[in-house]
Amino acid sequence: MTLLLIIIMGLTLAVSAGIFFSLIKSTLSAYLCKSKRIPVADNAETVDIEKFNCRAIPAGDDETGDGDANSFKVEICGTIHASEDRHQTTAKVFVSDITDGTYKAGAVHGATQQWHLNNSPIFCYSVDLGSLPNAETVLDDWMSIAEIPCDSMVLGRTGTRLLQFRTSIFSHNSSDEIAHGAYEVVYENQDDGYLDVEEYLYRANVLGVTLALSFAACGSGKIAENALSLIKKWANGNLDRQHQPGSFAIKSQQILAEAIARFRFIENHRVREICKSINETVPLEIKCNILMLCISVISTCEKISSRQIEMLKSTARLFDIDIERLRAMIESLHPFAMYEVKDLEICLGITSDMDDKQVKQQLSAEYRKWNSRVINTSEDIRNEAENMLNLIGETKEELCV
Repeated sequence: MTLLLIIIMGLTLAVSAGIFFSLIKSTLSAYLCKSKRIPVADNAETVDIEKFNCRAIPAGDDETGDGDANSFKVEICGTIHASEDRHQTTAKVFVSDITDGTYKAGAVHGATQQWHLNNSPIFCYSVDLGSLPNAETVLDDWMSIAEIPCDSMVLGRTGTRLLQFRTSIFSHNSSDEIAHGAYEVVYENQDDGYLDVEEYLYRANVLGVTLALSFAACGSGKIAENALSLIKKWANGNLDRQHQPGSFAIKSQQILAEAIARFRFIENHRVREICKSINETVPLEIKCNILMLCISVISTCEKISSRQIEMLKSTARLFDIDIERLRAMIESLHPFAMYEVKDLEICLGITSDMDDKQVKQQLSAEYRKWNSRVINTSEDIRNEAENMLNLIGETKEELCV
């Protein structure tokens, strides 16, 4: 009897647990569906001719249904009330992203100045409507006033968006708005939004800080104070823009603390992952800026290690930056200690796939470049040139070219 009772209790608990987890799963699924709602346009089903109306439809589509086109045709109809006959007017079309609700409307930017509102990037199209025939003008049918190319609009986010086209009629005499109407369109934005790009840039720069700390710690396992100061200064200039005041102060300490405490893990296992993530999300200009930070960090070291040089070359390759560009970036900073490590690829541009003739040509080109600097007014540059000429001579003897 006792055994039977235990079995029954076990089955009861199992069924109860199953029901409990099913309820949680159902609730969670409903929440996720709700949080990922698809935008739905909320336009009037019928047109009230006694009011001012506007609509934006795909060019070439005479109906208000969904369409696929490269531009939107903006049309108006209904009644416009002015203060007098022959009133001069202008129509302006504004576009906003109301995917998250009208109270959280996001700005849509104009791709070029032609589509800007005054001196701001906010999207605006303006057209002169001329004079209205009467103080109360009634447009019985739809009248086209603009065709807006899709590529003239820059949205904040990618994906399915709910856009609101607002058409306003302004008086030339008083600049007052005398009529306005709005129309909603579900639009699939294939491009990265400007807010997406800002986030990509921010994340890439955060990873850039971590990468620079890895360079500083590579080899010795310690981060020198001058290297840390340089990284903090770069971070403050590249990570604290257009974000909440003071928010980076906390985040920077977390980034620095984690990187310093786990530099070996970052150095050995995450460098490739970090570089790949940066390379996939930001343009060459940003990657070069991050790489310049890493070069600057290395140049603060009392002695540069061969591991740091190899790490630098590996990072450049992962960023799709060729060796000549990397060498030009190094020379622009004049980190003399970089040349204490005899890396022929970095110092002289000699790669393993060159034959004797190509090596000789490369050394000749380097000789001409550095020989022209031995009379430079800067003592540091003269010393660097002499060291490089000595290195070129030694390399010629070693390679017998």
